[in-house]
This record gives sequence, structure tokens and C-alpha cells, in this order.
Amino acid sequence: IRGIEAIQLNLLRFLIGSTVLLPFAIWEIRNKKIVLRTRDFISFAVLGFMFVSVSMVLYQIALAKSSASLTVFIFSSSPLFIMIFAFLLRRERPNTLITFGMVTGIFGLTLILNPFVSGFNVYSLYGVAAVIIFSLYTVLMRGITEQFGNLVATALSIACGSVTLFFYVLYLGLPIFSGITWGNILLLFYLGAFASGLTYVTYYKGMNLTSTNTGSVVFFLKPVISTILAVLFLGEKLTGMFVIAAALILIGSIFMVIGKMGKIKI
Repeated sequence: IRGIEAIQLNLLRFLIGSTVLLPFAIWEIRNKKIVLRTRDFISFAVLGFMFVSVSMVLYQIALAKSSASLTVFIFSSSPLFIMIFAFLLRRERPNTLITFGMVTGIFGLTLILNPFVSGFNVYSLYGVAAVIIFSLYTVLMRGITEQFGNLVATALSIACGSVTLFFYVLYLGLPIFSGITWGNILLLFYLGAFASGLTYVTYYKGMNLTSTNTGSVVFFLKPVISTILAVLFLGEKLTGMFVIAAALILIGSIFMVIGKMGKIKI
């Protein structure tokens, strides 16, 4: 949003988003009689800091300093890094499909970054750092989501992450509310309440009503739709190399998800 810095925007959108999410999480905590201990809140704070304060800030900077389509497709390579961290931290060994998907994804990510040409946008590496940290956060969150459920775990990690980011912004002496105008307040509210709040509620509700397979389809549609919108509304131009690289990232992610679900065995 014009006039609002990346860290400030991240803080505001997730503060609004957590305000939307918390009532749903509190209802689920009471309904399922979930007991939360101090160590649980410490875990939520650490993981929330990784997601909200580090990964999403880097992602926001990458969006601001490079193209939206490039940043979105870099972030869509998260299954690749999730599989790597799952192997390193949880000893989950990849099967043939997952390995093929990882190799394809790495090749596509290298092509889409294209680091060996003149004019390479170094800010695209912010997007790579963002997706790596997000993937680590995702793997570390698995144990917590198994214990508390997706909605509660996500809501509390975002809320705790927003609080830690708030104090970090205060420590840095950065502005919190400056730059908010009548011209951008509705967009800010949309990013917070819908994109960072209700989206999670509807996503997890949809997963409960349908299946993990459907959720995976939604994940694959996200970068495609985002790129189309970037072309239509931001006037971004797509090169043939970008389309090939983006397709490789999607194909690699699809193979990794199929391999993870064990639908096809080789």
C-alpha cells in the first residue's frame, strides 16, 4: 500500500487479521476444552515471530521491490523446502515422486530467479528467504496443529507473532499508524480482515467439509490467479522463460503433493 512501509503494513494487517481470527479460535478452545500452558504460548510466540515478523516482512519487501508475479511463484515453491525440512527435522524420506518433484522444482526456481544475467533483481532473494523461513515454520507447526488443530494453532501463532512484531517496531522507533489515509484504509482493512483473517477461517472450514486434495488444488490455483491479476491490474509482462519456469515449479509441487499423499507409488 502506497505510503505504508513493509514492516508497518505487516504489523497492521496481522493485528487486524488476528483480531478477526481470535473469536473463532476462542470458540474452538472452549468447545473442545483445550488446555493451554505457558510453554504453549512460548511456542506460539517463537513460531509467530518466524512467520509474521520475519517471513512475511521479507515477502512484503520482495513484493514491493520486485514483480508480484515473480514473488508469488517463488513463494509457491514452498512444498520443495517443506519436504527438505521434513527430511532434516522429521526424518521423512522422500519417495520417487517426491524426489522427481523436488528436482523439477529446484530447476524451475533457478530458471525463474535467473541469477546469472545482468540486471538480476537482488530483492527476489528476499522472496526466497521468505519461503524458506515459512517452510521451516510450517514443518515446526505440524506438532502443534496435531495437538490443537489448524485454526487454533494458526490464530494463536499469528496473534503472538503480531504482538512480538509490535514490540519490535516500537524498539526500532518505526511508525505504526502514519501513512494511513481515507484513500488506503479500506484496502488495509481488506488485507487484514479478509486476506489475513477470514481467509484462514474459510480455508480450514473448507478443508473440513471437503478434503486435503481440494485444499491442494486451491494452493496450486493461487499463484496462477495472482499472476493473471498482476498482468491485468499491474501491467506486468511475462516472458517465455518465466512461463516455463513457473510451470516447472507447479509441476514439481504437484508431484511432491501426490507423492506425499501416496496416491501413486513407483
